Amino acid sequence: MFDWKKALRTAAPVLATALGTPAAGAATKILTNILFPGKPGEATEDEIAAKVETISAGELLALKAADQQFAKDMEAFRIQELQVDAGDRANARAREVATKDVFPKILAGATLLTFYVLVFVLVRAPIPDANRSAFDITLGAVVGAVTTVMAYYFGSSSSSRAKDRAMSEALSTKP
Repeated sequence: MFDWKKALRTAAPVLATALGTPAAGAATKILTNILFPGKPGEATEDEIAAKVETISAGELLALKAADQQFAKDMEAFRIQELQVDAGDRANARAREVATKDVFPKILAGATLLTFYVLVFVLVRAPIPDANRSAFDITLGAVVGAVTTVMAYYFGSSSSSRAKDRAMSEALSTKP
């Protein structure tokens, strides 16, 4: 049986990878425009599979060119996303400096204090079984808040986003 996805990964690896991500719609639209010029809407998976099996040399060249352009567009999008993130952090810090607002510092301190108290309780006092679930939920919420506080004051890690993308791609790629 012909494995059209494997063939597509060889011919257009970036587009093939995008099929298992939130960018699948854009990738499918590009594939449809190349493989089925003039077709309204997007081609189905079965239509694409049948066409990839009988692809012409001209369509293959167009597919490779589209794959390269899609890779450039995705990289430009990633750069733009990083710029927006950096701007958000700069705006938040500028706001705090300009308004001399102490509330973010008080809120951050209270969040960290709550975290330390919960960890202290977890280490020092036995949690009754009846309260264990509620304690775990509360601790999880506070850990999330501490993460947000750290991201606000020290910036969110772009490597964290890269890790999330890599995990998403690894989970969406079928062997």
